[in-house]
Amino acid sequence: MLAYRMDNTSLDMRTSVGLGSCNSCDYFTFANERVVLIEETRLIEQIKDLQEEYGQGLDDKGRPAPEIRRALRKENRLKVYGSLLVLCWLAKRLENKIEAKMVSGIVDFFLVVSDEIDSDSARYFDHIKDDLKGDLRGVLRTAVNDVRVVWARHIGSRLPARPAPK
Repeated sequence: MLAYRMDNTSLDMRTSVGLGSCNSCDYFTFANERVVLIEETRLIEQIKDLQEEYGQGLDDKGRPAPEIRRALRKENRLKVYGSLLVLCWLAKRLENKIEAKMVSGIVDFFLVVSDEIDSDSARYFDHIKDDLKGDLRGVLRTAVNDVRVVWARHIGSRLPARPAPK
């Protein structure tokens, strides 16, 4: 599968479409007439850093504290909206090419967790994954069709293959 890097430092798609350095996801790709936004993150490490910053741990249900969940929602929402803005500008520049038609299709968002996987991080991830996915679906419901939170090693099996150009 071919994915396009949105925020590469040597060829920054955001600046090449005239937007400067807005927040964006790391990659996007096309799959079955969908646009898939992909944000790669060291989520477990990020949550631990936020716990230190906010002086908060887990709530009584074992989830990150509300402030941490709010920070994760805000960061990823900004990245999705910034990515959609970049794609709108890209579609305008591509005009009648097949990719421009696909860019206007349904959008999915994948938060890809690239932390080292040990038994503690796997257990922690399993515990917070559904809550995080629900939080992100709630704040992104008008912008994306589906939200998935997956380990990096599983991303290949979760993305459908790109259709052949017509």
